Amino acid sequence: MKDYIAYVLSAEKIEKEAVFTELAGLEKAAFQPLLKTPEENTLHAMSSDLALAGKSSDFAMTPDEWAEMEKRLDQIHALPSVSPRFPRLPRGSH
Repeated sequence: MKDYIAYVLSAEKIEKEAVFTELAGLEKAAFQPLLKTPEENTLHAMSSDLALAGKSSDFAMTPDEWAEMEKRLDQIHALPSVSPRFPRLPRGSH
């Protein structure tokens, strides 16, 4: 039982916001080398915007995500009008 209490006390010391901030930075660093064309960058930005919109509707955003959403609010609001410009894949091609 003492070990569990020590675990809980040490877990409470973790700076959760710092962990989420670091994780977001690592995710961004991992994706950057993979995005080679403007279209890939645009699609990745749209995907990130959709993820933010989904988290906001679930009330599950971190303060950093709120800040990012505030910066990208115009792009997020434009998502419904932007997506039809991308060509649709033929059925069964994915």
